[in-house]
Amino acid sequence: HMAEEIMMNIEKERELEKQKNELITNVSHDLRTPLTSIMGYLRLLRDARYENREQYDEYIKIAFFKSEQLKNLIEDLFEYTKLTNEDIMLETQEICMNEMLDQLIEELVPQAEEQGLSFVKELPDENIYAVVDPEKMVRVFDNLLINAIKYSTGEGTIKVSLRREQDNIEISVANKSEEFTKKELEQVFQRFYKQDQSRSKSSEGSGLGLAIAKSTVELQGGKIHAEYEDGVVCFIITLPITKRKEPPL
Repeated sequence: HMAEEIMMNIEKERELEKQKNELITNVSHDLRTPLTSIMGYLRLLRDARYENREQYDEYIKIAFFKSEQLKNLIEDLFEYTKLTNEDIMLETQEICMNEMLDQLIEELVPQAEEQGLSFVKELPDENIYAVVDPEKMVRVFDNLLINAIKYSTGEGTIKVSLRREQDNIEISVANKSEEFTKKELEQVFQRFYKQDQSRSKSSEGSGLGLAIAKSTVELQGGKIHAEYEDGVVCFIITLPITKRKEPPL
């Protein structure tokens, strides 16, 4: 038994070392890409290699956009490493999920309308509460809603549902999508996963958003998974339900 335990620990250490090396390799690649672009455009500006003011402004615009990409990647990486730290502390509160989802959806309506999309909300009249870290859950829902806007195929609707399922609540975000294979659905929450770029209409992003969402949900006792059927991809979050505590008289 001791020998088996030692071998298991050795194998676990090897796997952790492999994951660490893969993380460093992927981060290095994803950081280098926007950084190389930023340096290239700054070099053009430094050497005054532009024909007119319009081209000058365009180079600045591109360099700034790439800088934002770099900042977002670093922030995602920092958030992911925090979430995978066993000592992380959650700041939980009892939150009305109806109100949280409704507010986040309303904030994204203009962005959706620019893409010819609209939200369909299926929120119950009964308020449903869960004990969560609100700041982290806002990030999870923001990620799913913004992804639905970015990756929806054509004009149409994004369906957001909230319902009670026995001792859990279920939140789902569904939109028309490029096809997902069974393997892609299994891999979609892995670090740095990006759908086949030959089929996906956008390759932007860090590839960490859904990995962060998965870690966040699981830290709070929940689960998240994805389903694909008839041209629609659906991300489903399950969280433990809590009964509303009435204030004392």
